[in-house]
Amino acid sequence: AAFVLGIFSVYTMPGISLISRVLGIFVVSVPLFLLTLLIPGAFGGGDIKLMAACGLFLGIKLTLISFAFAVLTGGVYGSWLLVMKKKNGKEHFAFGPFLCLGMAAALFIGDKVWNWYAGLLYL
Repeated sequence: AAFVLGIFSVYTMPGISLISRVLGIFVVSVPLFLLTLLIPGAFGGGDIKLMAACGLFLGIKLTLISFAFAVLTGGVYGSWLLVMKKKNGKEHFAFGPFLCLGMAAALFIGDKVWNWYAGLLYL
């Protein structure tokens, strides 16, 4: 379903180039896949496919922002689970909801965050 939305977004969101969308498919999903090959169980196949669909939908720039948001929010949640002793360091938690949260945040405020961060780099 996410890939279908990505295909429709080519026509409904013309501001994102086709090249950016194609690169977006691979920019996060391939590293996640490679990490999963190196560390079995690091990410599920659904997470990898979701980020590929995200790349098609949002393009390379917003996909990177989306993943950064997901890592930050997932990291805060994982830290909370450890501090509250709800999970230990060897247990897993679902990362998909944080990927979805990151995608929504990137869709609505990703360009502003990207411009702010790029402004910091060029000071």
